[in-house]
Amino acid sequence: MNKVRMTIHFRENYDVDAIEALVEEKFPEADLWYDDREVRFIGTAERSQELIRAIETIETHDGVRVTTIK
Repeated sequence: MNKVRMTIHFRENYDVDAIEALVEEKFPEADLWYDDREVRFIGTAERSQELIRAIETIETHDGVRVTTIK
């Protein structure tokens, strides 16, 4: 099964607390990088889509970058 590396970038005034809670509670394969305003994820493509959908219910993101890991 192929994995993906995904970076979700946020605008300057995003809801840090809500994103942090989401990542900590439901997506242990992701990390919030506060200073870079990014969530970094490594996992399956299906799980990455779940993460994007969950984030979009809380906050609009500024961009997503995805690469496949072989």
